[in-house]
Amino acid sequence: VAQKLTWSLLGLAEKDLNLSEDNEELYLDITPNKNQSIEELNSILRENPEDNNALLLAAIKLFDENRFNDSLTYLERAITVAPNMIQAKYYFGRCLYKLKRYQELLPVYQELLKLRPDRYHYVIQYAQILIELEQYRDAEEVLNGALRMRRNDPRGYMMLGFAARREKNFNKAESYLRMALKIDNNHKQTMVNLATVLQEKFNVHEAKLHWEKVLEMEPSHYSGLMGMARAEMKLGDYEAAEDHLRKITDNPIHEHRYWPYVELLNLLYNHKKSYHEVIEYSKQAQTK
Repeated sequence: VAQKLTWSLLGLAEKDLNLSEDNEELYLDITPNKNQSIEELNSILRENPEDNNALLLAAIKLFDENRFNDSLTYLERAITVAPNMIQAKYYFGRCLYKLKRYQELLPVYQELLKLRPDRYHYVIQYAQILIELEQYRDAEEVLNGALRMRRNDPRGYMMLGFAARREKNFNKAESYLRMALKIDNNHKQTMVNLATVLQEKFNVHEAKLHWEKVLEMEPSHYSGLMGMARAEMKLGDYEAAEDHLRKITDNPIHEHRYWPYVELLNLLYNHKKSYHEVIEYSKQAQTK
């Protein structure tokens, strides 16, 4: 059973969190050197297995390459050498999140909050973990506590909307997400969530407007491209939908994605009737 976060559980009072101040810059125990290869870092570690700079640099490099299990190996060693290295603990938590090992994340984030109770984004990420574990009431308690001290940050309302969306309470979700956009009408993740909710409510035209804005801000945004393609398919604009799906399948940064191929195969088979392309993309999808 997931532990419920209360500030007293962490040995904190709400006043200790100091979330009204913006202290969110990730403290760098070291500054990553992007030019060093894994081989070079391993060479350093062969000479000194407890070189924490090399351990952390290697872990960050592997994380950036989406090699999360490999990154964890280095992070575990780094934390053993320096138990209070916040940057290592943070990346350790993000690796677990990427691997969907949510239950293991709870004590990691409780410890991060004890070490740095001024980090608002730790609270937001903790709430997201609770949502992933379907601990919706606990997540709401955490988020409402954060909002009492930081009412003008859209992320609290955005995450409440995300929780309501997961519970399929789309009216409640829409209300929270619109509150978030009143605070910041360019908050990208809020637009993604609101567009998703609007499509669930069959308000495809307004959803499409939000997807367009997301893609103006970040043309290769995966959820934006997928959302736009699905909206266009619902509106019968199959040519535009195909164009957005191919922007995903043709982009190396999305090469690990599977669902764009599923949607593209559906479009090619049922609407374009391009059966030779169906065979070609079926082969590619099997490698994902």
